[in-house]
Order: sequence, then structure tokens, then C-alpha cells
Amino acid sequence: MSLNFNLVKIENWQELLDEKTSAPLPLTEAIIFLTIFTGLPEITEKNAVEFACRVYLFELSGVPLQKGETGAKPITLADVRRYIGLHTNATPLTREKFFRTYIWPEIQEKVAGRP
Repeated sequence: MSLNFNLVKIENWQELLDEKTSAPLPLTEAIIFLTIFTGLPEITEKNAVEFACRVYLFELSGVPLQKGETGAKPITLADVRRYIGLHTNATPLTREKFFRTYIWPEIQEKVAGRP
């Protein structure tokens, strides 16, 4: 299944696309794909903090989600709030299922590899 997304409910959504190609800018593309991994197919005022927290958990595990000039660049709550209105067809995950699917296996792997 392809990942479909809709930006038009985001305020000034045109700013999130490359002016020449109309392709999503790198942060826009990252946020779109993060709807899959966070299990939150849309970003709303109500779930923006939850979305940012789930992204932060990925970042804690060492997964670089966005690159800056000097390396990994965190995705902030302000970044997430800029995308309120984004909607995708990603599969929703409860917090428990998100944790069980993505976070707990990573923690177990790190703990098992400790001396």
C-alpha cells in the first residue's frame, strides 16, 4: 500500500514544498513518513504533543530522523505543530501498541547487548 498524504489543511501548506519541483521539503517528507512509525496518521492540536513524544522516543534510540549541517537534528514540538492539519493513510497505533512494536524491542536489544 502506498502512503498517501494531504497537506491542504495545514496553514500556508505551500511553504512546505519545494518552489521549483513541488516536492515535499526534507522536514515535510520526514514528518509524513513519521506518521507511519508513530502510528498517528494525522497531526491535530490535540495530538501534537503525543506525536512529538513518539518522535522523541525514536530519536532516543539513536535513529536520526532529520539531518542538519553538523549531524542529526531533532524534530521539535514546534516543528510538529507547524504540520497541524497533515493527514495520511498510515495505520493508527495506540500508545501501548506503538511502545510494544517499536520501543520495547529496541530497549530489550540494548539491554541484552550490555556487559
